[in-house]
Amino acid sequence: MAARHSAVEALLVARRIPNVAAMGYALELWATAELRDGRAERAGQLYALADRGYRQAGYQLWRTDAEEHRQFDTELRAALGDRYEGVLAQSRTIDLDRAIDELVEADPAAQALGTASAS
Repeated sequence: MAARHSAVEALLVARRIPNVAAMGYALELWATAELRDGRAERAGQLYALADRGYRQAGYQLWRTDAEEHRQFDTELRAALGDRYEGVLAQSRTIDLDRAIDELVEADPAAQALGTASAS
């Protein structure tokens, strides 16, 4: 729960700056927390949005982060099985800012953080 909270908070801060690469990183952290909590489909959606943020910013993962990224991808593929490509494809076609708005609106904890950080 603490990891998820921190990832959402980092996402909201990165969005306010705005820093798209940092938004991608925060989305990937949130995806990791979701996968650890057994919510593979949600993790896949967040992971696809993170990838989209990285690509939009022209960001290349640091070598030190690349291994963790590959490990997460492997775990996510195993958790989603045949649904992996479909889940990720859905999130790769929507607007990044709009998707983040929807994530925050749909998640009570994220919504509370969004309200707190706006004040």
